[in-house]
Amino acid sequence: MAKLRKDEKNTVLTLSLLALGVTLLGWASATPGLVQLVIVLLLLLLLAALVLWRRELIESDEGRFRDLEALQQLTHFLNPVAPLPRQGGYALSPQHALKMVNQLLVSDAQSVVEFGSGVSTLLSAYCMQRRGGGHVLSYESDAFHAEVTRGYLRQHGLEHYATVVDAPLTPFQHRGGTWQWYGIAAHPLPERIDLLFIDGPPRKTCALARYPAVPACLERLAPGAVVLLDDADRPDERAILARWQQEHPGLRLRLPNYDTPNLATLDYNPESPTR
Repeated sequence: MAKLRKDEKNTVLTLSLLALGVTLLGWASATPGLVQLVIVLLLLLLLAALVLWRRELIESDEGRFRDLEALQQLTHFLNPVAPLPRQGGYALSPQHALKMVNQLLVSDAQSVVEFGSGVSTLLSAYCMQRRGGGHVLSYESDAFHAEVTRGYLRQHGLEHYATVVDAPLTPFQHRGGTWQWYGIAAHPLPERIDLLFIDGPPRKTCALARYPAVPACLERLAPGAVVLLDDADRPDERAILARWQQEHPGLRLRLPNYDTPNLATLDYNPESPTR
């Protein structure tokens, strides 16, 4: 079920406290008119709760329907040889996965780099297989998750199209700041990156945890490369997007899709530094 926004929670809480306070006052004074006011306030509170509950149900049903529709399209496009892993939650949602797959299938991307492995690694490998070439290099800081993703690739027979690298987080320094970022020294970046997908590290790692992705990869981004940033609706990710564009004028943020506003897409064109 969809969560209430903060302002909606505050409204409900305020009305609840107001009704409770007036109720207690009414009990204390036993004033008939005040009791009537309490009844009216409680009815209004119940009506507001029903409206919000109905809206949550509608949004939840719409989200499930769009996820199911996206999952059906993924299965149709990729024709997997085994069931796809569960999507959603901490994993890439079916709608975001479909957007990423569409981007790969309509482009000529041969070199994909990921920070954070999982379902996206598997789906990207399927795209490489379908197009008859290309490779996915996925950096993962959690050894368990890395092995789970390798298991996906083995189960689907896609080890040739993707490599999952164990890359524990190490200090990364840039422009006077220090972040915890994927250690890539043991397995350096490819010479060319056509698509960069960023779904890690977790936001609890540090402030602006995913900011180093572009500084670490900028010199390898090919002209026309695409950068995808997941969880783009969070405050840190919005700040990261603004900072990337300010520091690197060749990056241009596309207008968000209605269906996938949480997956930001940036185009890289170093020959067009102005907006």
